[in-house]
Order: sequence, then structure tokens, then C-alpha cells
Amino acid sequence: MKKLLAIIFFPLVLSACSISFGSRSATTQGGDGGVFISPDTGNTWAQKVFVRQDVKGPVTISSANVGFFAFHPTSSDTFYLSTLQQGLWQTDNAGESWAQLGLKAGYVQGFTQDPANPSLMFAGFLNTIQKSIDAGATWTVVYTNQPGNAITQVQVNPHNTKEVYATTSAGVLLKSEDEGVTWRILKLFQGRTPKKLIILNNDPRLMFVVMNDGIFRSNDAGVQWNELMTEALRKADALPVNDFTFTEHNPAIMYVASNNGIVRSLDGGASWQPVPTVIPPKTVPINTIAINPVDENELLFTAASTFYRSEDFGVTWQTFKNVGSGRVYSVLTPHPRRPGMLIIGTVLPPKKK
Repeated sequence: MKKLLAIIFFPLVLSACSISFGSRSATTQGGDGGVFISPDTGNTWAQKVFVRQDVKGPVTISSANVGFFAFHPTSSDTFYLSTLQQGLWQTDNAGESWAQLGLKAGYVQGFTQDPANPSLMFAGFLNTIQKSIDAGATWTVVYTNQPGNAITQVQVNPHNTKEVYATTSAGVLLKSEDEGVTWRILKLFQGRTPKKLIILNNDPRLMFVVMNDGIFRSNDAGVQWNELMTEALRKADALPVNDFTFTEHNPAIMYVASNNGIVRSLDGGASWQPVPTVIPPKTVPINTIAINPVDENELLFTAASTFYRSEDFGVTWQTFKNVGSGRVYSVLTPHPRRPGMLIIGTVLPPKKK
């Protein structure tokens, strides 16, 4: 089953400087943060944060705040982690150990690979788009935005990898048709901050830009956009959008997680209905929502530091407090090619003033 070229984001992070979280760099001291992996759809979890052994003890990313995960297009053992302060990391052994790539500081908000040539990468870092031709070891700037306007997403067109799209915190959608050499403005979402850009593998003409306050859809590769999904979500009282997901196998069935609960669409976003959970509506924000890629009846979500699973299309829910972290679960994603493997990323909540 083909998957989305999407990167799952922590819903509260809208730009490189929008929220400040307490954290440290890779450390020899323990912590209950970083990455947690389940091999069995959430029944058991293990913290996976090892970097290397040092003279003072193991170096880990157990204090890292996680922004998103991305997956190598062909290697099931290789995936990527962006932290809010410590740059971009890679594992080549399914999370057993991690190594930093060339972007070693700050929040890399966007990341994408050429599916035909995975050594070719693009990243959104601060107000720049950066390109690597050596699998992330070194990077060069191919686009510089105005100071203070972060690059929030970067995606390669899976059917024409010379085409690269990017979004900025100022609401600009950029497009390059020559692997990042030149760029042009494709669309301005005035007063909006895109936080997620999705291009379908099966049909790259279909694109979505997700904002906190809605979802824009394009059926012609980004030339024209409509806000019909936003209007329907507003009617369903499902804003702000904390997370948005569906599968390419059945893209008509969509889910949105919000502060008010979970809603589902069975008609491609034209209308939305609430999905009852064990959490009363409007009490605890739903941070993430995911679908088991091999069983669409199995739904998964997180709220605060608790993981929930339904095996019957949301009719009944199981509650799990077995992840092993008291932090906020900011990212939840199934591995696209390892059935049953779930990955959670955590963040330390902002300090109350």
C-alpha cells in the first residue's frame, strides 16, 4: 500500500520560534522523553533514545522534544527524527541507535527525500530551504526567506522529483521545477500559517495544506485551492486542527483531531461527524490521530500523556498508560512498512508563567 508523503507535526508548533520548550541536547543523563516504539500496536512500548557510549555513560536523546518523524522511501530500518532544538537525527536500525545529520541545531520543520534517489534531501531550516546530495551529511542553502518567516514544510512531487514544494510561516506556497535551483510563489494563504503539506503518491494533483484554522485542498497540483473542508470543519466544531490523516488506499475516509475531539469524514472532507471517544468533548485536546495502514478499522490517538486504540472503527476504545513517559505525546505514527510498529515522540510542556 502506498503512503502519503506527509510528515506528522506537533500541532502546537507553527514556526521555528512560536513556542519555547525546556530541553537539553543529547545527554549522558536519563530522561523520560524522546522516542518510544511499540512493535505490537501499542500493547508494549520501549524508549529508544541511545546515541553512543561515552566515558561518563550512555549518551541519549532522552530529553529531546520531538517535532516529527519521516521514513526512508525504501529502507524499513531507516527513518528520521526532527527535534525542536537539536536538529535532524537518523536511525539505520529501526530506532536502536541515533546519529545527528548535518543540521545539528534548532528545529528542522520540513524534510523530504527524492524517492528515486534518497541521497537527495531537502529541509526547511529557520528561514531557509536547504539541499543535501550526500544523504544529509552536508547541506547548502537553495532559498532564503525574509528574516522571521520560517520554512514550515518541504515536499518532493513523487511523480516528478524535479518539482519541490515548500510553505512558509507567512502563508506562502513555493514551487521549484529544477530541484531547488529557482523558486516561484504558487499561492499566498493570506494571514495563515501552513504547518502540514500533503501530496498524494497515487495522484500528485491532489494536495492539502493544513493550518491551525482549517484545511485547503487543491485538485490540480497547487494551481487552485478551495476551503470547502475548512467550512465543513467549522460547522462540525472541529477547529483548530491539531492533526489530519487518511490513507491513500481509501482517501475518502479522513480524520481530524482537535481541541474538541475527533471528527471523521466519509466523503473526502465535504462533511464531518464526531467520533465518540472515552474523553468527553472539549475537555482534553486530542494531539494526534492515526490509522493502522494495514487495518483501517484500527484507529489510534493520543491526548496529553495517554495513548488510545480502537479496533472497531471507533465504536469502542482501549486506554493505555504504558508508554513510560509523563510528557506530552506530540507525534504518533505507524511505520509504513512494518505492520504493528508504532512510534511516539514526546515534548516537555511549556513552563507555566
